[in-house]
Amino acid sequence: MYCDLHIDNHVPFGDALLEHDNVAVPFAPSSTIIGAAIINSVIALAIASLAEKGITPHVFLSGNVDGADEHNEQLMKKHKELAVFLGIMTDLHTYSCIDNHTVF
Repeated sequence: MYCDLHIDNHVPFGDALLEHDNVAVPFAPSSTIIGAAIINSVIALAIASLAEKGITPHVFLSGNVDGADEHNEQLMKKHKELAVFLGIMTDLHTYSCIDNHTVF
């Protein structure tokens, strides 16, 4: 795997955190939760960094918030060439990877 950045989530090999004497294999994966926390932290830092530089970040609102449909529709229209799936933007200049086994 070739990436500009590797983020180690420190999940043990095999992705299982728990063991039990009466269970033959380890269980309880954690990479999904940890991966979500990592990517949301990266997104939050990117938004803050843009704002600190005087750039207004275009942030989608939760569908649970009043006015979200209109707000999000405006963003989708404005950036339709970048939106490939549910508002995920692809205009990234650096690729990043989350890897269970790579240390910085």
